Amino acid sequence: MIGKTGRIKNGAAQTPPRLTGAVEQLAEALMRSHEAACITDAENRIVFVNPAFEGLYGMGLRKMAGESPALLLSPRCHAKVADRVATTTRQQGRWQGELLNVTGAGREIKVRLSTSALVTRGKVSGMVGFATPVPVIPEELSAAQKAIYQMLGEGKQPKEIAGALGRSINTIRTQMERMLEKLPGVRDAHDLICHAVRTVAAQP
Repeated sequence: MIGKTGRIKNGAAQTPPRLTGAVEQLAEALMRSHEAACITDAENRIVFVNPAFEGLYGMGLRKMAGESPALLLSPRCHAKVADRVATTTRQQGRWQGELLNVTGAGREIKVRLSTSALVTRGKVSGMVGFATPVPVIPEELSAAQKAIYQMLGEGKQPKEIAGALGRSINTIRTQMERMLEKLPGVRDAHDLICHAVRTVAAQP
């Protein structure tokens, strides 16, 4: 019989209260995590997903229970990617990289996935994976805008982004000053832009 504390009553093994508390804290952390978490069993079948997973993929445990994580892969991924991730996780204890996934609605998304092996009595009894969406950067954006997207995707704080932008602006200012020195009759940034427009307009 299992009591409220997780101990086995009238029997042998009992879970120490301290360990029970740690397990409960871990479960609470998984449920509250902003990263999409997924746990699989020894056969790599899904046994748990958290609310963030359901929010990202639009599919909860009722839909995903017993399925392979390969179900999430985009058709554009190589067929053996899922096997490679699982094998590397089992053999090396972890895997990390970016993958193309699909949501329950069929929308393709790019995620950054980190996996870890769950080991019980020396054997891999399952795996846990954490996925975070990677912002899709439109091709038409400037290099500076792409850099901002990249930093946002890496979870950079506003102060870090502002610092990076400041360094970029200083670099651009230095390059403009060097160009101003080489172009006769060009005094400032306004003249430089006008010069560039005239140069392009003069091209056949």
